[in-house]
Amino acid sequence: MFKADYNPGFRLKLHVKDLTNVLETSRELHTAMPLSAQVMEMMQTLIAEGHTEADHGGLEMFYEKINNISLEKKIDI
Repeated sequence: MFKADYNPGFRLKLHVKDLTNVLETSRELHTAMPLSAQVMEMMQTLIAEGHTEADHGGLEMFYEKINNISLEKKIDI
């Protein structure tokens, strides 16, 4: 994250597919999954902004945006 390297390890679009299954199952079981739902919203926001192929660590980009900050260091790590 400090290097702003979001090359895919496990792409956001695959997480969304898996989270869709989790949330559908939770609805069928009448089980609340508020954190999973929140992560789904974050991932969908990033995908809508064109980060479909970003690694799941790209969630950090969501926090950067809502807090108007950058975690990228300006020095070599």
